[in-house]
Amino acid sequence: MIAPEIKNFRIGDVRLINTYVKPIAIAQYGKPEIMNTDQGSQYTGAGWITTLTKAGIKISMDGRGRYLDNIFIERLWRSLKQEAVYLHEIIDSFQAKRIIDTWIGFYNSERPHTALDKRTPDIAYFGQLQRMHSKSRSA
Repeated sequence: MIAPEIKNFRIGDVRLINTYVKPIAIAQYGKPEIMNTDQGSQYTGAGWITTLTKAGIKISMDGRGRYLDNIFIERLWRSLKQEAVYLHEIIDSFQAKRIIDTWIGFYNSERPHTALDKRTPDIAYFGQLQRMHSKSRSA
């Protein structure tokens, strides 16, 4: 399993996200196997569901007995809020994006994770890719 790593995020109007951001993110970063979300209206709307379904992405939403589907993202949001967002009085989306960008950089490249044997997601992810690449070259 490749270590989870935050690839991209956007702050903005949900209508714009449904129309533009998801297709761009999928084209730029590839499609995820599964998209875990809560059951908010932005995730149950036709735009969101249609984009994911057309891309062949499995959809999982919070629900009774489904906590394991979203445990990574729930921990991520908790950490982001406690370690970055709640420490600032955010006045606009530009400041929010800067704070979140900085924290994601820290999360991916500096913050060791117990689940990754005290490695950062960058080290775990790129190390695994390098091992996979080495195996394919020697085969």
